[in-house]
Amino acid sequence: MQAGEYEVKVRDSEGCIFSGSARVTTTVSLAGNIMPIINANCAISGCHNGSQSPNLSTPNSVISNANSIKSQTQSGAMPKDATLDQASIDAIACWVDDGAPDN
Repeated sequence: MQAGEYEVKVRDSEGCIFSGSARVTTTVSLAGNIMPIINANCAISGCHNGSQSPNLSTPNSVISNANSIKSQTQSGAMPKDATLDQASIDAIACWVDDGAPDN
């Protein structure tokens, strides 16, 4: 099931219908998945480690630039002089689509 908001309806054995909403999220985390990608490919010497804007060396700066990071990695514009594998691009997109949580 893809991440997103879903309306759920359940019918019990007596025919009563119960409904509600559910949010499905991914298991992608900032600390476990996103920061390692950023630290290895973006927040490196001569790039977004403070020498070029935006500085992506801290979790807070990555969170505040999440939409731009998603856009730049999906388009292939970043990282410069390198290419992220599709799994990394997808992980960034999932994390941003989940609201870029500090997890």
